[in-house]
Amino acid sequence: MGKAFGAIVVLAMVLAMVLFMSKNTVAPTTRGGAVFSAALVTPGAVNDGGWSQSAYTGLKKIEKELGASVSTTVAKDGAASEAFAAFRDFAARDTDLIIGHASEWFDPK
Repeated sequence: MGKAFGAIVVLAMVLAMVLFMSKNTVAPTTRGGAVFSAALVTPGAVNDGGWSQSAYTGLKKIEKELGASVSTTVAKDGAASEAFAAFRDFAARDTDLIIGHASEWFDPK
């Protein structure tokens, strides 16, 4: 129950941020004027008609409304090891925002 509740709270916060962002938002810049970058790691295909697709829709909204450079990757079979490798890869590329969109990668320990 605790893991599910934590995942729901995080999802609600992300959705609130995306839904309530001002329509007049100017794309943020970082690192001396470089474009803001965002990445998404999902446990399944971004056209699955469900969980992963909804995250991808949010990522595309970040791209459109903020002018962000976006990237996405799917963790093979939803494996945590694949997801963590993707997180490290995006971090090594200095991605500004990395979203891991799966409750199965959450370990409260």
